Amino acid sequence: MKDNLYYRALPFEAKDMKGTFKGLKFEDGYICLDGAAEGTFVSEPISVPACNVLLVSWNAYRRDGSVEMFISYKKSDGSFSRFFSYGFWGESPSSKSCKTDDGTMDEDTLFTVGNTDTVIVKAVLTAGELGNGDPRLFRFAVCGNGKPGFTVEKSTLPDEVCLDVKPRSQMVIPKIGNIICSPTSTSMCMDYNGVDIPHDEFAAMAFDHGDKVYGNWLFNIAAAGEQGLVTHYDMYDVGAAMYCLAKGTPLVFSIKSKEGDITNAPQAYPSGHLICVIGYRTIGGRLHFIVNDPASKTVEGVRREYDAEELASTWKLNSVYVIRK
Repeated sequence: MKDNLYYRALPFEAKDMKGTFKGLKFEDGYICLDGAAEGTFVSEPISVPACNVLLVSWNAYRRDGSVEMFISYKKSDGSFSRFFSYGFWGESPSSKSCKTDDGTMDEDTLFTVGNTDTVIVKAVLTAGELGNGDPRLFRFAVCGNGKPGFTVEKSTLPDEVCLDVKPRSQMVIPKIGNIICSPTSTSMCMDYNGVDIPHDEFAAMAFDHGDKVYGNWLFNIAAAGEQGLVTHYDMYDVGAAMYCLAKGTPLVFSIKSKEGDITNAPQAYPSGHLICVIGYRTIGGRLHFIVNDPASKTVEGVRREYDAEELASTWKLNSVYVIRK
């Protein structure tokens, strides 16, 4: 599937959203408020490959308003779960973690009770506290840990790819440097796509005021999308990552490692870490990913090559941020 970078994620452009709309209207490629202070979209049931992990990413402009995405899933008894929020995306973005009989929302990730194959997505747009906001929802993507949408034939891909992504080190930033791996990696992908925002400034844009972290996957993706880029969360494998890189799009990987798990890494990442993956090549008969690891203490040390098998063993839910023009 040429240039299709949605591997497990299912994309929905505003014009393709089917369901019920209250207080909303469609205009020029986006959904916005129709003179109301609050509007709600509830999708028709959406079929997904059987899964027990669900994430919804989105591209929206807040414009002094807010957007909040929710999901409900079909349970084993045929009824639907409560709606789980992926966080308030407004002036001060805030995640809403919770644990219920229907499942657990862990910051940005919903773990369902048993497998599901059907979901309903809800979007709530508001005009903000002052009532003059004009939020606009362009698209969303539903991603579960089920079967991917297509197969990658590695034999058709180039033997070697290395994208010209300028390296950035999170560690050169005072005070918050050791906790901004996600916005630093995201900002490298943004810069490659023509949006140059210093990574400490972008970190403030993606900050989760609920969990007090910079690493909320969906907020980083949404913040990058608000700069005019097309962004989504997905779950890749090694072949899908190679395919995406061959198409000219760098990726952000989420990993979690112990000492010695990744040869040539500047350190272990037992609490989790985000890196920018910019290419691949074979070294000594083994596939390696070329990465910009922002944990390097210097910009000069950011560019590294990690054994693909080692890196894949540390991949958290095979999570990637896909960021492109």
